[in-house]
Amino acid sequence: MHKNSIYLLVLLSLLLSCSDDSEIPVAICQTKYLAKVNYTQQNASPVEETFNYNDQNFVSKYTTTDITWYNFSLYYQDKKLNKVDLEAHSVVNFTFYITYNANSIIEYITRKNSEKTFDSLIFTHDNQGHVIKRDTYGLSSASQKLEFFKSENFEYLGQNVKKSIYKTYSGGNLISTYIQNFEFDTKIQPYPKEYYTFLAYIGRSFFSTNNITKLDSFDEKGNIISTQTYNHTYDNENYATQEIIKRENNDIARTSNFTLSCEPPLK
Repeated sequence: MHKNSIYLLVLLSLLLSCSDDSEIPVAICQTKYLAKVNYTQQNASPVEETFNYNDQNFVSKYTTTDITWYNFSLYYQDKKLNKVDLEAHSVVNFTFYITYNANSIIEYITRKNSEKTFDSLIFTHDNQGHVIKRDTYGLSSASQKLEFFKSENFEYLGQNVKKSIYKTYSGGNLISTYIQNFEFDTKIQPYPKEYYTFLAYIGRSFFSTNNITKLDSFDEKGNIISTQTYNHTYDNENYATQEIIKRENNDIARTSNFTLSCEPPLK
């Protein structure tokens, strides 16, 4: 056989080998966007949460199949979150209004409907912008006025909260103290930053950039009340793709699976 023919056969063999056996490279994203969360928890139906984004890649809509929670519509001004509507059954139940100081740091948040203000949250920050104190004024059923009833102080390790101290009051008198210690990993938590930060400000998530791995709760005397651990699975870019929450008896309280995308789902 002619030498060139041999070379052509070898080349053809290599090309066929590559097309049959090689793996298609996995796309690497500069940023990943959370599109969906599916979770199950004890004695409850499965829940699906979806996230949509605006043309600036900020989350604009959060919807859930959990009938005990709300859908969120998020609004921005000058690239800062300034209003969040909470809706149930397509009706806006109340709105959070967000006010910033001169340094573009959240100063206070109020929750209102068309008739009244339900509560107001006032924040103190350190020189790194971390929230170190949150004072909550809630609507008194007796006086129908906002009254101070809760103070929370936060300590940090890096960008993650490591300790919180909750104190509740009635008529200006201290009623109870509640302490929590937190541990975090060094990986990327998957929730949209502006959504997750808002939840942290209103006390529904954690002041952190990473994934929580352990939460210990104590009473005012330092007696432990409960422990929860958070186990995560990560993708090849260090984003959490699954979270399993376990109680101290090792029962699984909740399993969440995160669907991430290189492109934000627009709405």
